[in-house]
Amino acid sequence: MSKHTSGPWHYEDERYATKCVIGVENDDRWVAHCQPEFNGEANGRLIAAAPDLLFALEEAMWIVIHRGLMGEHRTAATLELMRQAITKAKGEV
Repeated sequence: MSKHTSGPWHYEDERYATKCVIGVENDDRWVAHCQPEFNGEANGRLIAAAPDLLFALEEAMWIVIHRGLMGEHRTAATLELMRQAITKAKGEV
């Protein structure tokens, strides 16, 4: 099981500082600060979507494996990319 901060996560552009902040709704915990000079808004939105992206990838992988969609030529390579991404996201490298 993933050990990331439970969400839902959301993105906020913090007006009184020079950074964008990713927070957990109804809580004061922050999971990331994104500097504007390093594409802060784009990075902030991507980080905020990370838990949802991980869940969607796990669900898609389950569907491919358990619904008999393994016949495509690129399926094995795609599944390996999915496994690697999930492993990386969960820190199981």
